[in-house]
Amino acid sequence: MDEPLFPVGSSWSYCNTGYVIAGLIIEAVDGKPFHESLRDRLLTPLGLQNTYLDVYESYNEPKAGSWLANGVYLGIKFGSFLSAAWAAGAILATPADLAEWAFMLYSGKVLDSTSLADMLTRVVVNGNTTNYGLGYFYMRFKGKTYHGHGGTTHQNSTMNYSEDQKYALVLNVNEQNKATQINIIQNLLIDVIEAEMPKFS
Repeated sequence: MDEPLFPVGSSWSYCNTGYVIAGLIIEAVDGKPFHESLRDRLLTPLGLQNTYLDVYESYNEPKAGSWLANGVYLGIKFGSFLSAAWAAGAILATPADLAEWAFMLYSGKVLDSTSLADMLTRVVVNGNTTNYGLGYFYMRFKGKTYHGHGGTTHQNSTMNYSEDQKYALVLNVNEQNKATQINIIQNLLIDVIEAEMPKFS
């Protein structure tokens, strides 16, 4: 057996294998395909009707392609890429559905209080620059707390929930290698939202 990459609690390393194993466990427990469990247990009860497990479910919404780092537009559906990702990352959602998911998850409408607290328990990694929990990042911006995550494959995206103001913000840039730019846009939009919030309270 290989040695651990680092002592427990000292760092983190993303691995798709754990999510694929979780999908297999769900199939074994429920006795049906993962995408059916996903829809029956989460998507339908939460009203996320524009969220799908790609390749395994059909949908009518248009799907954006991606601008690759070399300037080439990739408009194909990435079927083999997403079918291989499966439970580790083949979910497609509209930005509105993803924002609704973030709001429900981090405001306590998906997990019970104990499970949510476990998810939000963090370790400080990357030389004290990153607070990471169970599949989530913690962010402080201008004295306020945000919970969320981001990702990049052929695109860059962020999902954040404001613990203080109780709203979710989702951004997606369909271009590779734009993580710095999307974070700048995210922070500018947070400034706008925070400035406008008092008008609606």
